[in-house]
Amino acid sequence: MKFSVIVPVYKVEAYLPECIDSILSQSFEDFEVILVDDGSPDQCPAICDAYAERDGRVRVIHQANRGVSAARNNGLFAARGEYIVFVDSDDILCEKSLAGICENISENGDSDIVIGNVIYWDEARGKERTFDYKRDFESRPADKTLLELNEVYARQHLQLPWPAYHSVYNRTFLSEQHLHFKEGLVCAEDLDFYLQVIRAAGSYILTDVSLVKYRLNRVGSVITAPTLWSVWGKLAVFSAAYEQARMFSDEVLMRSYFADYFAHGVLDIAQLGRPADRERCYKFVRENQHILREMSLRPRYLAARIVWGLLGLEAGTCLLMKSKAVYKGRR
Repeated sequence: MKFSVIVPVYKVEAYLPECIDSILSQSFEDFEVILVDDGSPDQCPAICDAYAERDGRVRVIHQANRGVSAARNNGLFAARGEYIVFVDSDDILCEKSLAGICENISENGDSDIVIGNVIYWDEARGKERTFDYKRDFESRPADKTLLELNEVYARQHLQLPWPAYHSVYNRTFLSEQHLHFKEGLVCAEDLDFYLQVIRAAGSYILTDVSLVKYRLNRVGSVITAPTLWSVWGKLAVFSAAYEQARMFSDEVLMRSYFADYFAHGVLDIAQLGRPADRERCYKFVRENQHILREMSLRPRYLAARIVWGLLGLEAGTCLLMKSKAVYKGRR
């Protein structure tokens, strides 16, 4: 079996059928779908079971609610395909994406990771745009390691392709390297996993195949509605990424890059409703304030550094959020 498509499922009954249908309608048919019901309290478990009854390629795992990382890990443990594809249950797998990835693997040979494109899709506005990581190269940059490739993206101020749905992963590679998602993290668990992958990967393919259509601005997601644990997770992962910058040849560049993202996490604290939650996060930032001192000198971050220096962390963050002096999004 070529592919295992893993879909963590939680409170998405309005979107789940469209997601599953986009997978089952692929022109390349040598795959399995593993739906991991993460204790969803709505009709999602029944929807999953109904699809499994109708199509033998669908398997369902029901688990108590433990979060997306645990759901993905359970899917990984159960997977039988040569390559792993992750799809979020409110997104859709692009048409012919599996066929395109299979063609790339046939042309380039087996690889530890295949990095593709993602279409960011604002359904309400009827707009979409493609995040294309290959457009800066006429062909695969064979002279660059995977770590060096990520430095290229960092110099261009692009988000590294860390979302799990941005790539396809060789299952044997993940198993032999004991790579999995860190459970308990919320919101930034993909970056933690991605840094594990690129540190260990010996080969990669960069392709212009679009893998998923990512649904923007879904009401109720942890991105549009920050919680204590989503903000805390983001701060924890980006502070850890800052410390891991030493694995790159240009450590100074990557420390500054992750410091910028850490600053974005600080801004999210102002959106938390409970004072105790805000104070808990601010305490973490104060303990890691050295990271903010290594933000880049791009105008938006220089402005943040000045405001925080003059007003302090809490008041400065509130002002920055109100004035939007620091751009909150990266995509």
